[in-house]
Amino acid sequence: MALLKFEVINPHDPYVMEAETFEVACVAALLLAEGQYGLTSLDEPKGKDMPVMIFWNDDDYNKWSHEAFGKNLEQMLEEIEKDKAHKERVALALDTIRIQDGKQITSMTDLAKCAKKLAKGLREKEWN
Repeated sequence: MALLKFEVINPHDPYVMEAETFEVACVAALLLAEGQYGLTSLDEPKGKDMPVMIFWNDDDYNKWSHEAFGKNLEQMLEEIEKDKAHKERVALALDTIRIQDGKQITSMTDLAKCAKKLAKGLREKEWN
């Protein structure tokens, strides 16, 4: 399966992420930044985007996730707890986060390093 490519919308540097599905990318971004980062699809067809959710409350998160995936945010996170293969797909997406080609890190925040640390912790954590 070819991975989908997304730009990670953040206040720092231009990063990209790859994931098996839009949902996996969204879960990875939500775990990484708790809604502070969004995603924009770099693949065709366009339109698979996750908004930045900085000032959203639980109702806003759940409305968006239900419209996008037919389930609320809690259900999306429960899938990681119950399905090791799904958890690994999210960890793999986190591992792919990198600075965009030809760009340099100018921020003190190394998003790729943070994502790799989160992926490692996700793999090591037993949820059950």
